[in-house]
Amino acid sequence: MDDINALGLIRSEKEKYTIFTEKLKSGEDLLLYNKDVQSTTERSIRLCTNIQKYINAIQDEIQSLNDIIKSFAIHLGEKMKQLVESGYFEETNTKIFKSEENGKNVVTSVLQFIGIKPSMMSGDTKAKQDARKRYDVEQARLMLEYEKIANQQHNLQKLLNQTEDVLAKAKTDITVTNSDVNSIAYIRGSDQGYHNGLCCVVTVVEGNHGFTKEDLSCLSSDRPDDLKRCSENREEIVVASVVKITPRDGFQFVMDVPMRIFVPYMSIDNDKEIKLKISIDGSKWTYPEKITPTANLNEINVPLVGASLVKFNKVEIAVVSRPKRESFTIKNNVRNAAEIRPSNNENLIMRIPEGTFKRDICAHLKVDNALASRVSSEPDFNHIRIATPLFGVEFDEYTQNDVTLHIQPNYIKKTEFSESLHGRAIHQCANKLVTDMAVDDVIDKLQSKSVLTEQIINKIQSRASNEAKARELLELFKTASESGFKALVESLSAAKQGHLAQILQKTLTDLEKSELGSDFEDVKSSKLQLVSSNDSKEWKLMKFRSSSNLPNNTTVSIPSNQRNFDLIGFVVPKGISDEEVCRVANEIYQRIYQVPVRLIVKQHVERPSDLYIRCVEKSKSGHAQREMANQGYKDGPEEMVELGLCDTEEVIFNANGNIKYLSGATQMSFFLNIDSAHLCVQIDAVNKKAQFSSRTYQGNLAYNVGDTPQSPPRSGSFLIHLPKEAQRYAPLTLDVPVKAAAKYLAWQLTKRGSPDPHDLYMKLCMDARKVKVLKNRANREGNSERKCCEAFIMSWASQRPKQENKVTTILESLMELDQDSLAKETDSFLMPFINGFLSEKSIKEFSTKLEPKWELLARKLGFDDEDIKAFYMDFDNDRMRVLHMLDRWRLEESTIELATDIPVTLLEAMDSVK
Repeated sequence: MDDINALGLIRSEKEKYTIFTEKLKSGEDLLLYNKDVQSTTERSIRLCTNIQKYINAIQDEIQSLNDIIKSFAIHLGEKMKQLVESGYFEETNTKIFKSEENGKNVVTSVLQFIGIKPSMMSGDTKAKQDARKRYDVEQARLMLEYEKIANQQHNLQKLLNQTEDVLAKAKTDITVTNSDVNSIAYIRGSDQGYHNGLCCVVTVVEGNHGFTKEDLSCLSSDRPDDLKRCSENREEIVVASVVKITPRDGFQFVMDVPMRIFVPYMSIDNDKEIKLKISIDGSKWTYPEKITPTANLNEINVPLVGASLVKFNKVEIAVVSRPKRESFTIKNNVRNAAEIRPSNNENLIMRIPEGTFKRDICAHLKVDNALASRVSSEPDFNHIRIATPLFGVEFDEYTQNDVTLHIQPNYIKKTEFSESLHGRAIHQCANKLVTDMAVDDVIDKLQSKSVLTEQIINKIQSRASNEAKARELLELFKTASESGFKALVESLSAAKQGHLAQILQKTLTDLEKSELGSDFEDVKSSKLQLVSSNDSKEWKLMKFRSSSNLPNNTTVSIPSNQRNFDLIGFVVPKGISDEEVCRVANEIYQRIYQVPVRLIVKQHVERPSDLYIRCVEKSKSGHAQREMANQGYKDGPEEMVELGLCDTEEVIFNANGNIKYLSGATQMSFFLNIDSAHLCVQIDAVNKKAQFSSRTYQGNLAYNVGDTPQSPPRSGSFLIHLPKEAQRYAPLTLDVPVKAAAKYLAWQLTKRGSPDPHDLYMKLCMDARKVKVLKNRANREGNSERKCCEAFIMSWASQRPKQENKVTTILESLMELDQDSLAKETDSFLMPFINGFLSEKSIKEFSTKLEPKWELLARKLGFDDEDIKAFYMDFDNDRMRVLHMLDRWRLEESTIELATDIPVTLLEAMDSVK
């Protein structure tokens, strides 16, 4: 573009687009003029690009002109300085005067020639003539020209500055226009995460610095470590994947004009707002001005938010939601103080002294008026009362001076209610009444009962807010009698506020049952405490002062060098410690933003050592369980743990008791808008010799929210069972002689080879089909012929009548098979188990005597370190350890093989440890 014809060209393109728009509105088929639209669009793109280049060229030339003019002005000033220093003329405050000489006007400016005084320029003509001899008129004219040129230079400089401002605006505007034309979508590698498929959209002028889609690498990350960095406090909820953008060539990316990057985010509730965060080249998060997407991006069916960028090596973009804030612009704070009053609460005034900020900034104010009603329903906090809403303040920059807050707490300070139960009931319900009561309607009903005078009503009505009116009304009832209380309750009901009437009546009933009432705090024994948290760090007590004339008002100073802070006021018992007040503040702040979730732990049906752990919103727990069941995770703990979690909070798991981790992560992070809180882990028994009397190995899967110990339900455990290999006895509970007989015969039959175990099975069962069933079961449980034989006899015994003497039946079956000698050997072997050293009665007696030296005895009987550790793990005292050690030893395979020498072996071992 060689000359300035852009204006006409732009108007021409505008006319064409106007025609296209009218055609679309009329319903004309786009295909009929599609080519015209395409060619016009291409021409508009070239035009905008050329205008951009032309603006850049003009800007360069103006800058060059500006530099030359500045150089000229400098030389001009130096010349004038030389003339002054030479005494050629000097500055003066003499007014301009005129005279005529030879028909010419002579004008002398504020610079008066040396030696000329005002008196010389007035009076007789001779004096004037003498004066004119001492200066040259041409020199005066020269001085006037210098001054004129200097003034022109000053005006030109102002014009150049204005032109540069116009060009800067034009540059920005033309970028917006081009971004409306060219949009480049980057697609993510997978359809998981916050948005299916879309990573981000970049809008940029075509040909801007030779930009193409391939110049950038754009990736979306849903890794917990990346998402957790997005949230800087508990109120923020991550609503988008972290978008990471880098130049592909590894060099700094620089644009002629800003590019716009739009990222998708989840839809949010109406009481929330979006906060955009950007980190350039690894810096801390900054909060740029949000850009809404242009019309051509409306076809993307997800919400988008964007920002402008010019140059970077690497940029990360995050989006979070948070409770809506009310924004206030603080202008010219260098010279003027500022005052902020939230529109939804008249009990707070924030004063910002002059010099707190060096430029115009915004303050964003959050007021949570519903805090008191939410906390009052929590039994953990019944020893405190909420005195203020949760106030949150965020500035665009750090403060340079202290900021002052004037707060009127929501309680009647320095007021003592009478000892009447009715006054106490009203006192306890004061916060609820102040928050919910429609005062004007109640006043009308009380006036109709002649309870309130006109003067009192006028005093109440003079208050600015509903809450202030309510407090004034309750002040009248601080010494309420039964009749006054009844009038208030009836008036509330008549004003269609029956829920408040019911609360008052119930509170009075509770007080009548208990003279003081569990939730009552005498005003004499309570105090106001204000706590604050800076940048969502730990809560600390704040010093404050009360006005002498307004005892309910408090003033607190927030120290300088703050950017955001939260503040809550409590009324607490005087005996409560400062640490407890801060702990309660932190707990309340946490609970405000917690989401009800459920922890689900399941084991795989076929692989019980495989655990699947999920943390989901309470409303989604049923669906999550069905998904887990479809994948085979149906067994394990039946109960689900319900707790509260904030977005990005982490749950840490530990295996305790007789279970341990084999593989898998031990912690997971919860994100409200993405189902990523799940773990798959493998576990095993720590000591497989422990828990000998149980059919399963048992341990606890303990959990805790974060690194700091929490109270239930934010900490707890799940009981996990791991099945053991099949074993057919439970010491001290089942028929030990039968177990001993099964083990002895399994050893003898498989060792001798005669008789065939199958023959004994048939004698015992008298039914081939039953034998087949029991053999199949025994083969599944045993891993050797001996084990299978033992398992068969135990299975047979478990199905026999309880009153039957199973040992006698076994011995008789052996004799029927002509195995008299084996029957007699078995009978002799079993005698110690029935009435001898190995009977239950005997080992109980031994345990009382051997308790101090049980560990030495255990080693003598062949138990190793792991066995002894198992006994320590399973039992709490030495008496139980020695008892179960003897019970286990008498049925060990190595003991069975001692045959009739078992009693002798036991006696020798006991003698050796005396």
